[in-house]
Amino acid sequence: MATAPNGYHNNNGILVRPSTKHKSVLEAYLLVIPLGLIGAHHFYLRRPFFGLLYFFTFGLLGVGVIFDLFRLPWLVKDANNRIENPQLEDKRRTDDAYLLWFVFGLLGFQHFYLKRPSLGFLYLFTFGIFGFGWLRDICFLPSDVKNANNEKKDESTETKSTLMTYAFSLWFTGILGGHHFYLRRYFFGFVYFFTFGLAGVGYLADIIRVPILVMRKNKEITTGSRPKKTLDDAYLLWFPLGILGLHHFYLNRPVWGLVYFFTFGLFGLGWLVDLFRIPFLLKTCNSEIDHSSTLSYLPLETVLLIQATSFLRRTQLCTVSIHLLTKTYFFFSMCF
Repeated sequence: MATAPNGYHNNNGILVRPSTKHKSVLEAYLLVIPLGLIGAHHFYLRRPFFGLLYFFTFGLLGVGVIFDLFRLPWLVKDANNRIENPQLEDKRRTDDAYLLWFVFGLLGFQHFYLKRPSLGFLYLFTFGIFGFGWLRDICFLPSDVKNANNEKKDESTETKSTLMTYAFSLWFTGILGGHHFYLRRYFFGFVYFFTFGLAGVGYLADIIRVPILVMRKNKEITTGSRPKKTLDDAYLLWFPLGILGLHHFYLNRPVWGLVYFFTFGLFGLGWLVDLFRIPFLLKTCNSEIDHSSTLSYLPLETVLLIQATSFLRRTQLCTVSIHLLTKTYFFFSMCF
């Protein structure tokens, strides 16, 4: 069998060019120094799980940022490796597990990271099994990480139970996102954990939504399709805490999410406008999800042209939107 040229990989007889948009160590350090406490460097390195975790915990209480200053070159190398080898996207790292263990190990964060939500909740409500489980992890975390990576394929084929999901959602664990962790919806799991079920609104809505959430997850598992964003999820994030930009983070718009967070939804005006434009944003996000898997098959020149056009379009839309909303805000300020 002929070997693939350097920089390509063989996919069922088709030579595939990997994405060439590599991450830079310099750019990562430029982000971690001023904005590390809110996880900007992790968003840049395509690590949204840690980006959100840093965002809500101020960089794991600052410990994560200090640790990242030393390991950032390895994180960049890992990010570039994942770009070239998408099958490694879900691989767990031992240093990440130990970082979570050291800061929030008594709450089981390392086990949530390793996709063991049942053990994570056991730690959460018993403070690391009264500390003994936390001490046990000092020696056994490397093997736990290895097992998590080896068992990934087997776990991905397990369908979820509606009854078990209700068991997590109807008890007090539902306020903390237990059912979302069980369904491997980690974004919503951590949002619920830090906002007490979206101030209770998400918790109540999920009592009705559980069968739908389980059906969607099982469809992803059986078909192997990439998860799409949904309208009910987007509006659920928009209503109670959209003024902080949570729906933009969900729709893969972290820059807009940060803008909303620091301006309270562009002084509330952006939040109101989003009531009507969320369906459009959702359609755009899902379209990008569909297209992202096909970009690697295109010639390099085409990929670069598409990326440059998309960047310019987003920059122009962002600038125009902020300008219009700012003028509207000052207009109403002068009127009242």
